[in-house]
Amino acid sequence: VNDSSGLTDSANVVVTVHDVNEPPICEHAQSTYVITVNATLKSGQIIGKLSCYDTDFERIFRDFQFIFKNNTSYDVTDLFLVNDQGEISLKQDMPTTAGTYDFTIYAEDSGGLSTKNDISVIVNRNFPPVCQSPLFAVALSEKTPNRACSVIPTDCVDPLGGTLHYIATGNNGTQVFEIEDKDNGSLIVCNRINLDGRYGKWLLDVIVNNTYAVTTIILAVNVDDVNDPPRFTIGIHNFSISEKASTNTLAGRLSAVDPDSEKNGIFNYTLGKKINFISGYKVLDKGGLSDETTVRIDVADANDPPVCDKNIIQIYINLTTPIGTTLAEIACIDWDVEDRFKEIDYSFIDIGNIFGIQPDGTIYVQRSIPRTRDDYSFRVTVRDKWMKQNNITAGQVSIDVFVNVERNTPPVCSETSVTGDFRETDPVETCIGKEVVCTDPTGGAISLSSPTGDGVSFMKIKERAVTQFSSIPFNLCVKSSIKDQIGQFQVFVRAYTDLGSTSVIFTFSIFDVNEPPVFVNAPNQLSIAENVATGTSLYKVIVNDPDIDSSFNDFNITATLQGDAKDTNIQFIVNTFYKVNALNSTSKDEYRYRVVATDNGGLSTESSITFNVTDSQ
Repeated sequence: VNDSSGLTDSANVVVTVHDVNEPPICEHAQSTYVITVNATLKSGQIIGKLSCYDTDFERIFRDFQFIFKNNTSYDVTDLFLVNDQGEISLKQDMPTTAGTYDFTIYAEDSGGLSTKNDISVIVNRNFPPVCQSPLFAVALSEKTPNRACSVIPTDCVDPLGGTLHYIATGNNGTQVFEIEDKDNGSLIVCNRINLDGRYGKWLLDVIVNNTYAVTTIILAVNVDDVNDPPRFTIGIHNFSISEKASTNTLAGRLSAVDPDSEKNGIFNYTLGKKINFISGYKVLDKGGLSDETTVRIDVADANDPPVCDKNIIQIYINLTTPIGTTLAEIACIDWDVEDRFKEIDYSFIDIGNIFGIQPDGTIYVQRSIPRTRDDYSFRVTVRDKWMKQNNITAGQVSIDVFVNVERNTPPVCSETSVTGDFRETDPVETCIGKEVVCTDPTGGAISLSSPTGDGVSFMKIKERAVTQFSSIPFNLCVKSSIKDQIGQFQVFVRAYTDLGSTSVIFTFSIFDVNEPPVFVNAPNQLSIAENVATGTSLYKVIVNDPDIDSSFNDFNITATLQGDAKDTNIQFIVNTFYKVNALNSTSKDEYRYRVVATDNGGLSTESSITFNVTDSQ
């Protein structure tokens, strides 16, 4: 520094430039780093390298490392490694599944700044097997055993040296053959079904697979025809011809089959030995093989109509004959041998559908017998099924059936004799306890007659309302008081319809109910003079028992002095009070007694008797 006088001075100036951290610089930071690899790579092989550097001066900012970051796929860190030099390698053999792996590797310095590198690894899997010829053939016999397998030589190879697998995918050969995968690289074909009769060419579309790709070939299996003998479709031919057939009438045709091709097929038929209507026939093929059959010709008889043992049937039933009851069995027989002629058909017209007939000729009740008719008649037509199908009436049998109906059908009652007991104290409308139900089995209306008998004056027949007019429930009930009507009685009633009647008897007893005795002249209060003579009867207690039953109407009377029980001047004997000792009105002017009458049934009645003693002076 200089002043105006020319004096100077000097000083040192030090300028320090500080390093500011900057992120690493990477060659692939601006675009995706695409790496193409083969699917055959093994663990440890390097597939690519990231090129990055850091311009910082200070080491703390200049040093950086490569790391996987923000990758969501678990496969990435399992499959790939990156070292400090940016080399990307495999942690394991390349899998055989995915075709592309996309992930991110960051170059991150020690100051925490980083640069993103997007990586895309494309896996090349196109290594198909190589086959020099697209068509391979094998010849088999139709007699090859079932499930037999053959190894077919091929010129297919795996360019990667792996194992080939063969899979059948289509064409007509898959119906008969299948490819068996033994995991040894061989093409093995097996017949899945018997080859007998399946001669000819069968094609299979086959894919050759080596895990990475496939190649398609065609396998042609030629099945050679081995001559087989012809066979008649059945061992014995049975033909039938009517006994009325004319000359040259066709009896039947023979049928034979040969599983072979035309060169070994059927040549001709020849007639062998003949006995009556049984002949032997032979079929011969072009290869000299043959088969034989027996032909039997049956001469059929002409149809004959059925024959029956009677042409009139009489049947007796009543209105309650149950549905399903067998009424008659028509006995007919058909002498024909053939089923179409000998099966008999029974039919008739029943306007009311009341009766039915089974296939075997059994006549039965089909629905309830109406109550309005006494008889029915109908005609049964008997013929065989062949006659019916062909509407042939000549020779058919007619059987007249007459049905008589017994209409005298009285009502059916649940009880016809009912017994029971009543007590004389039972109120009006008390019933015997067992209801009777009478029903008309034919479904008609039913009614009750007026009751009779020695009990009708105080008893009645009580009906219960129902919705079915063919049924009537009823009971015997008290009509008026039965007090003191002790004894046994009967009431008769008749249930009737227009077809009959049924009587019901009610037999019942009315029992006496024990009642307590009744005082006639008590309570009472009497005056007696103190000088009345000893032994005088002072008062007789009168008691009545309303019961009729002797076990109830006998009774006993007791009298108990109230107060001084030791005083015996007046005593009660049987039913009478007596003076037995001297009376003194001054010392005691009143004797009050509690009187109780008790019958044999244990019921009692209580009252009181009071004697007032007067001074005689």
